Amino acid sequence: VVTKAAARVVPSSSNNAISDDFNVTGYAAGTTLLVNIALSTSSPSGTTFSVNSTGGLTAGHGVNSWTGLRDISFMATQDAVNPALDALTVSAGSTQGTALLSVSVTTSDANVYYFSQTDNFYRAVSGAITYANAKAAAIATTYKGRPGYMVTITSPEEQNFIDSNINL
Repeated sequence: VVTKAAARVVPSSSNNAISDDFNVTGYAAGTTLLVNIALSTSSPSGTTFSVNSTGGLTAGHGVNSWTGLRDISFMATQDAVNPALDALTVSAGSTQGTALLSVSVTTSDANVYYFSQTDNFYRAVSGAITYANAKAAAIATTYKGRPGYMVTITSPEEQNFIDSNINL
């Protein structure tokens, strides 16, 4: 459970801490969580955020920096997530306005990967199966309340993500 979603008015030329705006609760100690932090697409141009406390966090695919972000996914326990959320800062670009920052948290499952650019979970299924049967099996599944489907790769970034994470 994530409490207290935040919408922030970010003045230009600022670096605002948003500590205590988010708190993750309700997960058992030691449970690995998948966390996504993102600015809404309607946030002012140039607005970014930084994760300034990264102890115990494992960056998601393609994450090369914890600063100057508009979106990030990482894995951590609840005990590591909350200090990271407390240390978040939002930096405005040259455009003033309301920056909406969202945090989503779910348990992390083995062999399931989340790609924030598509907002999709990916799980490889191996074995000798026809396309028609594979498609039917995918459609018959759900994961965290989402319907399953066969992947359709729509960008080089998505292909790179799959190549880096899914091993058949």
